[in-house]
Amino acid sequence: MARNTEAKLLRAERSLVVRPERGDMRIVVAFPNRYWVAMSNLGFQTVYALFAEQPRSCVERAFVEPKSGPDAVVRTFESRSALSSADILAISVACETDYLNVLRLCASSGRSLGRSRQQPEHARNAGPLILGGGAALTINPEPVAEFFDAILIGEADEAISEIAEICIRARDARQDKHDVLEELSAVEGVYIPSFLHAEYGADGALCALTRIRGRAHRPRKRVVKNLDSHPAHTVIETPHTEFKSMFLLETGRGCEMGCRFCVSGYIYRPVRRRSARALLETIEHYASEAKDLGFIGAAVSRHPGLAKLGAWASERGQRFSLSSLMSQCVTPALAAQLANCGCQMAALAPECGREKLRFSIGKRSSDAEILSAVEHLAYSGITTLKLYFMLGLPGEVRADALAAAELTKKIHEMLTRAARPARGRRQFKLILSVNSFVPKPWTPFQRHPFLDIRELRQRFRLLRRELGALSNIELRVESPRASYFQALLSRGDRRLAALLVQLWESGIDPLGLVQSGSRALCGNCPSADSYVYREFGQSAVLPWEIIDLGVKRELLEREYARALKGEG
Repeated sequence: MARNTEAKLLRAERSLVVRPERGDMRIVVAFPNRYWVAMSNLGFQTVYALFAEQPRSCVERAFVEPKSGPDAVVRTFESRSALSSADILAISVACETDYLNVLRLCASSGRSLGRSRQQPEHARNAGPLILGGGAALTINPEPVAEFFDAILIGEADEAISEIAEICIRARDARQDKHDVLEELSAVEGVYIPSFLHAEYGADGALCALTRIRGRAHRPRKRVVKNLDSHPAHTVIETPHTEFKSMFLLETGRGCEMGCRFCVSGYIYRPVRRRSARALLETIEHYASEAKDLGFIGAAVSRHPGLAKLGAWASERGQRFSLSSLMSQCVTPALAAQLANCGCQMAALAPECGREKLRFSIGKRSSDAEILSAVEHLAYSGITTLKLYFMLGLPGEVRADALAAAELTKKIHEMLTRAARPARGRRQFKLILSVNSFVPKPWTPFQRHPFLDIRELRQRFRLLRRELGALSNIELRVESPRASYFQALLSRGDRRLAALLVQLWESGIDPLGLVQSGSRALCGNCPSADSYVYREFGQSAVLPWEIIDLGVKRELLEREYARALKGEG
């Protein structure tokens, strides 16, 4: 990123927290993607604020620009300092497709990668402590585990102060990094990858992960019990994000609906919600002058205090919106409240067009409920509707692509009626976001294979053909090749680290793996197809089970069996 661009972005920011003074503990909070994406991520902003609260801290940020070459060195955003001069490099990883940028951050900190990964002891002990965290690493840290000294599994709200305290004490005592890692391994939620050894069978399958050092063999997910004590909200306002001037608040974590494809519903158990009182206090303290409020959460439309929050925002003249809506929760009153607050777009997630399939994947919303929700939103004045669909779901057949198109046509017809000129309404817009289903760890579908990419393309073509004649519709389709790569990283083990280094060093487009997926990737790493298209057996050792998310495999197996039987 050019220095003048950084200066422009810095001038546009308004910090809602006191920026840390020049303490002697240098911490860089990094996001493996560009500024726009990072600052649109509430988790990244929250982690920045948590580190900024620590005594003696001097916190800066770092981002990775997409067009910089593999040899480009990442520096801190605020002062252009070298990452190697930090005491802690904390990398927040939201999605697997950013893993190559994780390598760029590690290399910029002085960490050796590629052929020189086997460093001498004194070299491994130098440079910042590289700490990982975020949703992607909580789901399955193994493909990138060896690039981190420590990984925080779960929620950071309480753990960061414990980690910072250990690191400050170790810095003062000039402790060896291995001794620091030994202490960190005792912190609940902290995983030390170098303390575990992976073993593989003659067939190439993972057969065991054994502890070689440290106090905890299977790190347990860190969970915050009382969210009211740990607000999560926008801490740096800037127009250079997806949400512009909107002030974001997290309303809760987890979802009780139990959709069998949704990783958020499982990794954030138990379900917890912030009280309406705590959310109102946050707004009054930090966002009393904000024009737009954004309430986000996996099940935000089920928050028991939502009506109260909406009424309170309306009284103050603030607009508000919700990250997504459950069809079952959309009432005429809620739709009217959203429209009256100036909200012009709403999002619903039917996921698929056939009702029976929808129930078998755990999405327990009927066609009637979906159409009723659309009707309430359309006639209240919502002019843009976004729908989320997936193709390649377990139990899906090719005709289900046509079913998704049929449901979309019914929704389109309803929006057309609501937007007739006689009613004085503005023209509507319908946005369809269609992705390939990716089987995620810690869900009932974790063992299920990714659908053959040629078949996926056929289903996407069917959908496009059926919707081609509709007006005012925008179809956004994720490349099946990109979904293939995501599935590879989601289901992979430690051997994928060599592949990631190879891709990073060569600058090869990772989506090219789709064409050569049947070949061995490198070294002792099995083929890409063997990770992506394999249905793991019930007795298979799953790479991500090295961590304990508090979700029993028996529960996931029971839900998987029910799904395959078509049971809701």
